[in-house]
Amino acid sequence: MTLVQAWVDSVSLLKPKNLKLFLLVTLKSIIEAYKLVFVYWSWLIALIGAYIFIAPYFVGYGAIAGYLGLNYLYQMLLFGICLSTRPSIMQKDCAYFRSYAKYFIYTAIFLIFFLIPFLFTDPLMGLGFSLSGGYVFSLLFFLDSKKQPKDFVFSLWYAFKMVIFNFPLVTVFQVSLYIAAYSFCYYTSFSFATYFLISALLMPIPVCTYTNIYIKKLHDQFDLYFTQPK
Repeated sequence: MTLVQAWVDSVSLLKPKNLKLFLLVTLKSIIEAYKLVFVYWSWLIALIGAYIFIAPYFVGYGAIAGYLGLNYLYQMLLFGICLSTRPSIMQKDCAYFRSYAKYFIYTAIFLIFFLIPFLFTDPLMGLGFSLSGGYVFSLLFFLDSKKQPKDFVFSLWYAFKMVIFNFPLVTVFQVSLYIAAYSFCYYTSFSFATYFLISALLMPIPVCTYTNIYIKKLHDQFDLYFTQPK
């Protein structure tokens, strides 16, 4: 599959008939995701909310540590929502989520080198990066792998390819989400910590959107990411 052909195929999803079906499927997955979040991840959202009240009392290096801690809670929630939205033959219950908990360590290490620096420049950019298509794709690829250390590296590469070969489609959805998010930030004056909480509450929306793109494009472009058995 050539790059141009992949781009043409990706744009076809934006045709009214295809887009309507995609949005209906995404809406259904968002509703299902919120049900799982309410049952299994509401404690983490509450913890993020509690952190917001504590954060103003941190000063100096404590403030940096506080924001880093808040960011990691946010990333744990993102990881959990990816688990909630991805297709799985396992029943999505406590046992399911516990079985994947140990794999968050790879994401935690990745964040140290690639995400944390945003907190010292523009924290909102770091927040936006977390909800980018490429980042969500990488988590999904990793969760669908054997979950070895090398698989996390490969998942970053596969996610990069998925973004490149579907660049027009990913760009349309990502720009739309960013415009909505930054318009909200522009017309409101909440603290940075509060934006974290609002983003956490709305997180299933972009994650479900990118997950459905991932599912469709992995099916349509399987040979781009994996070798078919002979």
